[in-house]
Amino acid sequence: MASVDGVTVLELYSGDIQGGVMKQGKMFLMRMRPEVRQLLDQAAAEQRRTRVSILEELILEAYGKRYQSTQDRLNKLLGGA
Repeated sequence: MASVDGVTVLELYSGDIQGGVMKQGKMFLMRMRPEVRQLLDQAAAEQRRTRVSILEELILEAYGKRYQSTQDRLNKLLGGA
């Protein structure tokens, strides 16, 4: 973790962890303001979760339906999902 111009830069790993080994995912850097980082850290501590799991959940909630695959949308439309 580093700070650039007062903005925190996090190294985040996204993916499933099974048996202590990351199954899939990619590392990426994310810049965020200190007050946002503080909120994320507080939520992670209170919920006893990783920052990545919180961010993934929020992204899926906000954009999951809108950007799901065409096949998923077609299945839903046809009543298959």
